[in-house]
Amino acid sequence: MFGQREQGGAGGRLNPRSGIRWDLPLGYRGSILRGDAAATRASLVSGPFRARPPTYFTPLDLESLRRVLEQAFERGWPIIPRGAGTGMPGGNLGPHAIVEVGPGFERVEWVDPEQGLIRAGAGAIAIEVDRFARERGWFVPFLPSSATWCRVGGMVANNAAGARSFRYGAAAASVVEVEGLFADGTAFRLTPDAPLPEPFSSLHGELAPRLIEVEKGRIAGWPAVRKNASGYALDRFIPSGDAAQLMVGSEGTLGLITDVVLRLQRVPEEIGLAVLPADSPEALTNLAAEATVLGTTTCEFLGSRFLDMAELRHDPRLGDIARGAFAL
Repeated sequence: MFGQREQGGAGGRLNPRSGIRWDLPLGYRGSILRGDAAATRASLVSGPFRARPPTYFTPLDLESLRRVLEQAFERGWPIIPRGAGTGMPGGNLGPHAIVEVGPGFERVEWVDPEQGLIRAGAGAIAIEVDRFARERGWFVPFLPSSATWCRVGGMVANNAAGARSFRYGAAAASVVEVEGLFADGTAFRLTPDAPLPEPFSSLHGELAPRLIEVEKGRIAGWPAVRKNASGYALDRFIPSGDAAQLMVGSEGTLGLITDVVLRLQRVPEEIGLAVLPADSPEALTNLAAEATVLGTTTCEFLGSRFLDMAELRHDPRLGDIARGAFAL
């Protein structure tokens, strides 16, 4: 019976590797994969990792998702939330049941088209959200290179960044609200205008006095970098008390994201490209610093190895710039 694909209903199967019997929650809508089928689906990821989860859930609506989480919580069974599986480090894989938030969570709608606020379900494909936004003259500023496949929930959970993040920041800079479910299936909604709900309120009250004094809206001594993927975003959560920012980058460890409200950026009326030479690491650093001052949107580095691989070293369109490139 292992590896068969089942629709919602009663009954359950015992996985010989985990010893866990996953019963289909009453009223569940969606698909369930087990055995080889679950392993094959789970291993369709961008990174080099593979796994054999006992079960692979793809719930089709919020209630079905809630029931899966509720059952897992009651029985003490771990789960791994997942979007499209485009994350490279392997956080979307493991020996536990995987719950994919995709079909059924793809809604995209305007909250305020004049202010560039958009609501997207966690299962919405990133590039589709961007296309929807561009119809009104806006765009999603933090799209990663995997935008054609990745989903909004995964981008927010991983604080995704892309080429335009040089100017606009990673996903955190665009996230206004987050809705989701805690591990026991309880729903939550985090907005900057509402009182801080539990358990975030208690967490903030406990952590804030124990951290270094906040200076100019930042925790003193915290790395002042464009993107910090290490640990939780206490540098955004503690000064502001905005629990949505704590969820961004938490990779499903604090809750499972189902909806987000994003702040978009206006599509520029004109764009331009400047190709500048840098013959040393110091020159490259100076160019990057000046690019920030000038309001540059994206910044890409083409080293000598890349130019050789792309056969651009002697391209007349690049001239002396290509011949003066260095390798890091």
